Amino acid sequence: MNLLEAAERLLREAQEPLHVREIAARAAERGLISGPAHSIDLVYAGLRRAIEGAGEGSPVVQAGPGAFALREWPAAAPRADTESRPETVTRITVEIEQEEAPAEAMPLAPQTIGAHIVSLVREQPEHPLFARVHAYLRGLLGWGALNVLGGLALVFRPRSSMAAGLSSALLDWGAAQAALAVVGLEQVQNEDRDAADGILDEPAIAERRAWYRQAADALAAAGAVATILGLVFGLSGRQRARTRGRALGILTQGSFLITLSLVDRLLHRPNEE
Repeated sequence: MNLLEAAERLLREAQEPLHVREIAARAAERGLISGPAHSIDLVYAGLRRAIEGAGEGSPVVQAGPGAFALREWPAAAPRADTESRPETVTRITVEIEQEEAPAEAMPLAPQTIGAHIVSLVREQPEHPLFARVHAYLRGLLGWGALNVLGGLALVFRPRSSMAAGLSSALLDWGAAQAALAVVGLEQVQNEDRDAADGILDEPAIAERRAWYRQAADALAAAGAVATILGLVFGLSGRQRARTRGRALGILTQGSFLITLSLVDRLLHRPNEE
């Protein structure tokens, strides 16, 4: 029995639409899934993927925010917003078929990607936790984009060996920070919608809070290490000019990551106490 069949059986027994929290709890009681009961977001993502994979042949449809019903019921109708979620389903003991990407799928145009990134930046999450992470990632994205522009400016103009090293550091770090920020913004927006729909309850949100705190601490630690390395190699007169330029860029990146972490903690210190 796969996840879709398990949901169908539970719905037929209930004879009414069920929230995914109820589906996860009843399935856990019967041993259909394993793991903490509050991992309903994993069940939700798996059920959504199974429904999309089955298409019109799915006996189960999403009838509202976090709610599911049988397609045959008169009041049941699939939701219009059937966007896919990027979550990877784990800790589910039932068999779930992995859907393959359609061969005719075309890559997104640069204009579409740009518009999507702008929407990620402009859309403010409602939950305080995700709003805080969103602000942090906006700062990281802006800094990454600024570094890329600065690195390109140094590339397309006459420069010394030291400027070449600085340009290389700005481009490498800027691109990595911007990419990390975009991925993070996508995840934060998805999780904020799940929290609004009741998919993420308080225990699950507490897990996210701890995970985001650890990620921010890790970035701050990386910034400290980069600052030390930048000082060591930048102040050494025995290094080549290109190496000193790259060290200067690394020192700048490390200093920013530390500053970003300090600003984030100062702005949200009352909420942590």
